Amino acid sequence: MKQFFRIAGLALLCCGLLSACTETEGPNLQKSDTLTIQTIAAGPFSLAPTEGSSVRAERILAQYDRIWEEYGCKVTVSYTAESEFSSRFLRTVRADVKFADVIQTSAGELASFQNAGALASLTGTGLEEGRTLTQNGEPFAFRADAWGLPLPTLSYGVFYNRTLLREADCDPLELYEQDQWNTDTFSLLCQAVPRTEGTERPISAFITPTAQYPDLIFAVFYAFGGDFIQDGQITVNNQAAFEGMNYLSELLRREVSFSLPNDDETVSDRWAFGDRRTAFLITDSSLLFDTAADSPTQRLGEDIAWLPFPTGTTETSRVGGTYSVPDLFCALTAKANWELCAQILPELFGPLEGETETTADTLLVETYFFTETEGQAYLTALDRAGTDSLLFLNTEQRTAAAEILSGICNQTASAALALHQLEERLTAE
Repeated sequence: MKQFFRIAGLALLCCGLLSACTETEGPNLQKSDTLTIQTIAAGPFSLAPTEGSSVRAERILAQYDRIWEEYGCKVTVSYTAESEFSSRFLRTVRADVKFADVIQTSAGELASFQNAGALASLTGTGLEEGRTLTQNGEPFAFRADAWGLPLPTLSYGVFYNRTLLREADCDPLELYEQDQWNTDTFSLLCQAVPRTEGTERPISAFITPTAQYPDLIFAVFYAFGGDFIQDGQITVNNQAAFEGMNYLSELLRREVSFSLPNDDETVSDRWAFGDRRTAFLITDSSLLFDTAADSPTQRLGEDIAWLPFPTGTTETSRVGGTYSVPDLFCALTAKANWELCAQILPELFGPLEGETETTADTLLVETYFFTETEGQAYLTALDRAGTDSLLFLNTEQRTAAAEILSGICNQTASAALALHQLEERLTAE
């Protein structure tokens, strides 16, 4: 049933939202002023929708027209394929020319641009008040929260199979409601799941994390307060990280996981979850919005549920859920017309006609969640989510982190040894 609503929700989101904007006296702009946006997002939730493709597309385009009529600023939005975005942007940086005022791409890419000094500060623009990415406490990337574009995601959430956990007399949502959703109770749930009797095939709590599927590793690392880098310094081998990785090592020793076969590339962590071979899937929340026929959201229907990753149980622990590599955000480039952006963007990305600041969030809950509690948990997680320090490692360093820390999961390295090896690897580069 909800399967239908997920698909219908796409049409509803495309055909329905926007906000009444109070008329204000426009800034002193010339009619030649142009604000440019480059995005990797395409399809029904793009900042550059196709004219006539939906009611919402028309309303978004009307918002651009309104900005022109009231403020004398023309907004142009262009699409660049994700595979080409970084190289094209960095070429303009090296050439000292402007690529765009605003760019919208993955948090991983934006963090690398931030490290390269290619982005402008958000402080003083009015864009720093919402859900942002930060570096050393300073916001450098933002979202069009009132538009809900793209659909807001965060990393390291926990998808779970209601039926499998119910059969094991477990209820993660009840633990969450009782403020007992932490890594200790998660461990108990994982131990209650595995079984072979009365099933066509063994059922495990989750897949054994690997270098290819490291989300559980990084989720635990973050939840216990670990940091890969701070103030430009590698900090991976610290007590918080050790406690997190030691917790993970102990959990896996209880034989709660399922190792994916190495000889079948069609088998993935999402496949195992959708095939009811695992009760939990730790991944980014974009899965909630996946309407492909082979997606777990479609295969499991009403059995699928979501909660933020459980909070760690030490003094350095963080609330589960974070913004990490795949999550999409916007940023101002270093070549942006900063004053123009500060004047126009808060108004441009304000609620669309007929909407309020919370309309997009409300519709998100109604469309993609089976219970109000789960939906509100998602919104709370979005508001609480911090910025994963993994973002500020380069691609090679992230790969090294996944490869080395996965040794803890296949029991080829202890937590202490893996962290020591990782710190040596990262500081040697």
